[in-house]
Amino acid sequence: MRIAFSTAPALLMLGLCHTAVAYSPPQRLTPTNLTSYPFVSIKAQDGSEGCKRFVVTVTPRQGVEPRHFVGDLSVYSNGRLVTRCAVPIRRLPPESKDVPEPEKMKSGVLTFEVSSANLESSTFRLTQYHPGEAAWSGEWVGFEEYWFYLKDFAHAK
Repeated sequence: MRIAFSTAPALLMLGLCHTAVAYSPPQRLTPTNLTSYPFVSIKAQDGSEGCKRFVVTVTPRQGVEPRHFVGDLSVYSNGRLVTRCAVPIRRLPPESKDVPEPEKMKSGVLTFEVSSANLESSTFRLTQYHPGEAAWSGEWVGFEEYWFYLKDFAHAK
C-alpha cells in the first residue's frame, strides 16, 4: 500500500486517538439570550467591600449532573489579566429558592466575588463535559462552553 506523505500524519493521529471528542464553539451568554439556556441562571448582587457577588446555578438536563460542570474566572484590570482561577461547583443549599423543589437536590451552584472596579472586561466560563460510554472510567467525549462578561450581569434585573 502506498500512502502519500501528507496523509501519513493524519493516519498516525487517527491511530493514536481512541476516544472521539465532540466540540462546539463557545456560546456567549447575555441577559437577553439567557432564556435560550434554561439549565443555567446567573444572578449578581452586592457583595462585601465594593465587590459584586455572582451566583451561577446549573440544573440537570438530559442526564447531565452538576459534577459535569467546571467554572473558570478570569479577572482583568486595565486590559491586563490579573488572575485566572477555577470556581468549584457545589450542591445547591436546601433553603435556596432559585430552582424548583424536584430539581433542587440535583442542581449545583458556583459562587464568586469580584471587585466592582474589575467588572468591565472580566469573564466567567462554564464548561460542561459529556461523559463517555465508560463514564465510570473518567473519560469525557465532548464538552460545551458558555461564557459571559461579568459587566453584562452585574446590573441585570
